[in-house]
Amino acid sequence: VPPPGGGHGLLGMRERVTALGGTCTAGPRFGGGFRVHAILPAQGATPAPRTPAPVPPPRDGAPKDGR
Repeated sequence: VPPPGGGHGLLGMRERVTALGGTCTAGPRFGGGFRVHAILPAQGATPAPRTPAPVPPPRDGAPKDGR
């Protein structure tokens, strides 16, 4: 457990988000509560494949039932 006041908190979060080219806002919500909102760019991200990759056929000598 970090000592009281030893965490990075919102300031650290803002610094990390900004370093990655994003934006971060935080503050109280109307009606109560607190909101933290971060937007990070998706540059360089590759989308997950929509269908699984095909399974290659077994090599010669390999059992065909997977055992």
